[in-house]
Amino acid sequence: MLPKLNTLWIEGALSNLERICLASMLKQGHEVTLFTYGKVTNIPKGVKLGRAEDILPYDDSLRYAKNNSITLLSDYFRCILLKREMGIWVDLDCFLLKPYIVPSHGYLLGHEINTINSSVLCLPSDSEILQDMLDACANPNKSPYWLDFRRAYVKRLAFALSGRQWHLGQMGWGIVGPVALTRLVPRYNLLDKVQPMDAFYPLDRHGTAKLFEAEPFDHILDNPNIISIHIYAKEKKWDKPVPNSFIEFATESVKDYLG
Repeated sequence: MLPKLNTLWIEGALSNLERICLASMLKQGHEVTLFTYGKVTNIPKGVKLGRAEDILPYDDSLRYAKNNSITLLSDYFRCILLKREMGIWVDLDCFLLKPYIVPSHGYLLGHEINTINSSVLCLPSDSEILQDMLDACANPNKSPYWLDFRRAYVKRLAFALSGRQWHLGQMGWGIVGPVALTRLVPRYNLLDKVQPMDAFYPLDRHGTAKLFEAEPFDHILDNPNIISIHIYAKEKKWDKPVPNSFIEFATESVKDYLG
């Protein structure tokens, strides 16, 4: 039996990108739960709805200061789901070409360029790395031990001198996401558990932008190592699929699951 997949959308309508990514999860045979804090429209038939408030009460302060992104809330939410052993976490912009299988050791995560990303993630509920991230989220005014020197001491001192409150959101994007994984995986000697780049992150931002254009994509379909693609280029996600693009192909390939 395939593992369950979980993802999060705060509220509002889904774009074509989120819809086809959800549909691709269904097509590969996974049970998919979309957790929401508010009303969401355009949800593909077959996707289960979950109350996000039952996992983590909404807290608008859980934002990354650099871009005011609510992703910090999502990072905390993800950790709680994994602690409760509810299945795999998958970002809503991951398009599956194959089903996800969790190895017997319980770790499912992948290399990206210069980092270990958290867009596809499963960790053993009793793992030290997961507990470290949960502890950081539960103590948002305390610097996690993996924070770099400049932020942990210099920037924090500047905040203290100015009377501003030090908070996870000020410590840099992904501090309990990709940054934490990139620094903690080697610390706990888990590098051998990390999937190669081709598995989940075969394309960089420039490469995924081309997926929205009439560009050849045989190299993607012909690569047996690709399980899913993390699709960036969010500025294009509301556009109508361009003829002969990968996005048009992807939309057509999951049309039976978009109802």
